[in-house]
Amino acid sequence: MKNRNILLTLVIACLVLILIAWGFFIFNYIEFKKNDAFYGTLLNFEPFDFNLKDHNGNEVSLHDFKDKFVLLTFGYTNCPDICPTTLAKLDKIADKLDDDNEVQVLFITIDPTRDTAEKLKNYVPYFNENFIGLTGDEPDIYKAVRSFHAFYAKEEGESSASYIMNHTTSVFLIDQNGKKILKYSQGRLEPEGIISDLKKLL
Repeated sequence: MKNRNILLTLVIACLVLILIAWGFFIFNYIEFKKNDAFYGTLLNFEPFDFNLKDHNGNEVSLHDFKDKFVLLTFGYTNCPDICPTTLAKLDKIADKLDDDNEVQVLFITIDPTRDTAEKLKNYVPYFNENFIGLTGDEPDIYKAVRSFHAFYAKEEGESSASYIMNHTTSVFLIDQNGKKILKYSQGRLEPEGIISDLKKLL
């Protein structure tokens, strides 16, 4: 009788563990499907409210754009290929947006030594007059970059002025409430996909 009670207890315990495991699986499956519904990758952290300066010398924080969607990317004006390509793609996206999808594109330099406000002013609006270039002190830029789990690193060139910057090339979409971030790799900067995500976030 005693052995029977022990066996019954073990069976019940096993059933409880199976139900817990099944519930955990269902929960994560639902969360996965929710995330999978986006064209971009939904990140599991909230955006950092950085404080930088725009290409006109004005103090700017992410909070200033709280009623807009923000498309944010990191780069530098001496970038030979990826940065101009990214800004050109973002311009195509901006051209396809309707009035309901108010979006601000921000380009944060990771090379503040060479990228003065004046240089950014000549570079960023060339792709679209509504795009904003941001710069600041090295520690503030580093903090902003790392808060998006991004990176940059200086690679020395033939002279002290000819170095290049390795950096994260993704674009980040921040929703109007400043709560959700979607990440897009270079291969996923199609206007239709990003506009579809904007509509889902409205």
